Amino acid sequence: MSFRLHIRIFFTWIFSVCLLAGSTVLEAAELGLASQPLFLGNQVDPNIFFMLDDSGSMDWEILTTDHIYFRDYWGDTRLEGTLDDGKIMVYADDGYCRNRRSILVNVFDSNDNKTSGCSRGELEKNGEWGEVDWRIRSADMNLMYYDPATTYRPWGGFPDANFSAVRSNPQVGTNGYGVVRNLGRNGFQYDVWIDNLGRDNIVNGPNTVQNGANGEVDLWDSHTTYTVDSSLTIEIEHLRTTFAGVNGNRDCRFGDEDSNPQYERCFGTTRTTATLNGIGTDPWGRTVSEVKQNIANWFQYHRRRSFVAKAAISTVVSANTSFRFGLSLLNRDDRLFVEVPDALVRDYS
Repeated sequence: MSFRLHIRIFFTWIFSVCLLAGSTVLEAAELGLASQPLFLGNQVDPNIFFMLDDSGSMDWEILTTDHIYFRDYWGDTRLEGTLDDGKIMVYADDGYCRNRRSILVNVFDSNDNKTSGCSRGELEKNGEWGEVDWRIRSADMNLMYYDPATTYRPWGGFPDANFSAVRSNPQVGTNGYGVVRNLGRNGFQYDVWIDNLGRDNIVNGPNTVQNGANGEVDLWDSHTTYTVDSSLTIEIEHLRTTFAGVNGNRDCRFGDEDSNPQYERCFGTTRTTATLNGIGTDPWGRTVSEVKQNIANWFQYHRRRSFVAKAAISTVVSANTSFRFGLSLLNRDDRLFVEVPDALVRDYS
């Protein structure tokens, strides 16, 4: 075969390939191939099924981060160390459950609480418990407690709560619906943590304090206490501690929590006060009346673990009206079981 014939055959092949490629591109353009799987073109409403935990612990008002037992900060005898089960351990030398270590799972002594006693008790049963450990009233350690940095709203379709007449449970027909309290009668308190001191790995009294923040809520950290009562003012108490004030000081003992300021003799605490009236706003931009409303909504709709779950479900359902929802209980599905609507159903109201 001559060289010229070779050249002719080669260019004929090149032309054929180019022609085939051109026809393939043209055909693809005419077909309009899909850029995503074809089954995604059939849109269906999402199905969501909620399985609610209805165990007894969902009734609790306390859920703590890992923390050190308060008495370990008092002296050189390590009693408990780190507590990591979500509860609060307390001790009192007088009153209810005195002279024993008690476990708290609730803050308020309400008639509709499912548990009580010294092993699963309520903070209100003994005033000394809240005095020896201010951290129970701080959302920084007790995650369920009132957090002034959060705006609390009612469940979907429910009204704002009344600070002077909050319900233990907002749901009609529940045991707590008729249990009503005035939060201002004895003054509602909450504490805001200031992380300014640390500690050794093992806490054995004031000698084990470390200077500077450590990201953990320590008993000897500075904090601010807010008291909201039935008046038109909020009392503010700034309790400050320093490394020099705590380090090398004597051990704490019962009675130091009642001093003014609290723990002055063993932590060197200093105290200043202020008052917020109806004109001013708190550090989160709320007036006194707005603070009271926020606290009331927290108590009535968010203070229990189960309330937080219900609030979350209410928010999701209200924001997604085109979704199909189902609902049941983890342990008692015989009491509540709502099926996801049938595929043919289009009205989910």
